[in-house]
Amino acid sequence: MAKLRQIQVRYLPDQDRILLRMNGAESEEYRMWVTRRYLAVLWPMLARFVAAEPIVQQARPETRRAVLDFQREKALSEADFKTRFREPPPEQAALPLGEEPLLLERVELRRNAQGRDLLWLGDRTRRGVEIMPSRQIIHSLAKLLADASRKAGWGLSLALASVPSSEAIQVARPN
Repeated sequence: MAKLRQIQVRYLPDQDRILLRMNGAESEEYRMWVTRRYLAVLWPMLARFVAAEPIVQQARPETRRAVLDFQREKALSEADFKTRFREPPPEQAALPLGEEPLLLERVELRRNAQGRDLLWLGDRTRRGVEIMPSRQIIHSLAKLLADASRKAGWGLSLALASVPSSEAIQVARPN
């Protein structure tokens, strides 16, 4: 399981996909491709993760939305979007998924033995990375992906507030 330190999201027009890079606490770097199709499947999973938090599970939709907006604003205000992505020297780079970015095809929400939610991103051969995202990581990742999707002109409707609180966390895989 990767403990994240930095996330970088960049849309590459010549590839028509997003390059997602994550630095871990142990100086490892995970490189992954996010396509429009994959983002359309990943987004509801991010929304479910946010909606599963007890504080968001309010009875009234307006209250849920207000709590979610407050949590998002707080998480994003504490995030550092100014520090450049740390590029490790080539001889020190640990690339657990390989040098070439992994084409993401599957996403799963899991629970560990302690009941904490985990997010797994990977390909059809089951190579991937599992992270235990905090509220700040989820909101930051959502913002970066939404910004890149808008820049790409993909026309996706990306809103975290659209998932009802009663919806259970489930495993989902793109077809």
